[in-house]
Amino acid sequence: MNSNFDNVLSALNRTIQKNHSVQVWLPSLINTETQHVLFMPLSIQQQNNLLKTTLNRGDFHSSAYTKALYQIIQENYINNNQTTITTNDFTVLDKIFISLKLRSSIGNTYTIVKDDISTVIDLALVYNTLKEAVLNNINLISTQSFKINDIQVTCNLPTIAVEAQCEQERPQIPIEEIESQIQNIIFDTVGSEISKFSSVITIDGNEPINLNAFSFAERKKIVEQLPTTVLNNILEYTVNYKQLVEQALTYRFTTKEDKEAQDTLQFNGSFFAAQ
Repeated sequence: MNSNFDNVLSALNRTIQKNHSVQVWLPSLINTETQHVLFMPLSIQQQNNLLKTTLNRGDFHSSAYTKALYQIIQENYINNNQTTITTNDFTVLDKIFISLKLRSSIGNTYTIVKDDISTVIDLALVYNTLKEAVLNNINLISTQSFKINDIQVTCNLPTIAVEAQCEQERPQIPIEEIESQIQNIIFDTVGSEISKFSSVITIDGNEPINLNAFSFAERKKIVEQLPTTVLNNILEYTVNYKQLVEQALTYRFTTKEDKEAQDTLQFNGSFFAAQ
């Protein structure tokens, strides 16, 4: 390869890191000195890779998007050896803040069209609203342990590495089979979500069992064997997190009938389209 070509790429990369990086506040770092990290903005190729995930249909769509964004977060994180924090330490909540900032590098607003009615979303406002909601409800999403008799489970927000592992191992269902398997899909999704939010199990006071040491299929199987009383606590923790995020990401708009309505901002490949 032409050495001049390599030099140009290296110089460009250094300039982008120095002058065009994106600073992101991460909830998982709230108790550390470094609450912000830096990311490279999206490249055209990365943007295209995210947009391509919208061309997939059915159950594969969300999986393809999750994998594509996970790879981009790994590629664009600027560490500079100033911290021991790695991308695999980032949580699914961190990922939302990262997504909002990466999308803002394309444009500060995002337009949603429903029934020919356009609603312009101020991404900075969404980012700050979510940040405020997290700070005001940090106890809901902090690590929690639930003990029922001789079983104790520790719950916390899953990392994007755990989420990626789940997507990697989850069997993909062909579009033509989704309708016939909808009940199984729902049960599998609930089981996977509960498993992602469960990190440590202690049985009879023995040595704590780190669920990250298992494959996701094994992790899910272990969690699904827990008593319903324990599962209900995990589910409540999961629901509290999702409601917190959903409320912060809710936007309002006016329908064609001139009525007030609301919906929740969705993160998928089309979110990263230039508008």
